[in-house]
Amino acid sequence: MKIIKFQSNINEILFIATITPSNQYMFNQDLKTGLSVIWNVGATAMLKVDGKKLHIAKNSAIFLTEFHHLEDLKFERLNIIQFNKTFYCVEKHDSEVGCRGILFFGASEVPKIVIKQERLKQLQLIWEIFMMEMEAETDNLKLEMLQIMLKRFLITCVRIYKKDSSYPHWSITISF
Repeated sequence: MKIIKFQSNINEILFIATITPSNQYMFNQDLKTGLSVIWNVGATAMLKVDGKKLHIAKNSAIFLTEFHHLEDLKFERLNIIQFNKTFYCVEKHDSEVGCRGILFFGASEVPKIVIKQERLKQLQLIWEIFMMEMEAETDNLKLEMLQIMLKRFLITCVRIYKKDSSYPHWSITISF
């Protein structure tokens, strides 16, 4: 079980952890602000988000904002990524990632993806590299590298969501 937190001198925060029931107190202490990705890597989990029960199968992920209320947790093992807007603002960088309104701040229900086998290895590899970078010595490139890893993870999740959900597969072209 690894819990790693990156915090810069200007309060850019990235938190990455594998959480088990023995350290679920972190949901009440550390996961109160920012955006969160909760990836279930254990048996089916049950979480209550905004009063609604969610069953999250193994290798599924949900995306929460600081406005969601999370309670009544029953799970085996979860991979968590949480970051604040100072670390990476999805609204400001939406053209790079394309997740605003898809994964965060737009859905009427909690966005959820099912990570199928062909994408599972990719996300596991990104997770491993993410952890290696978090543990690496701090230098003037660490923040940039962590932001790149977060972008890659989010872009992969957006691709899964767009491919496998009822997300509209149409586009609007405006010409003048």
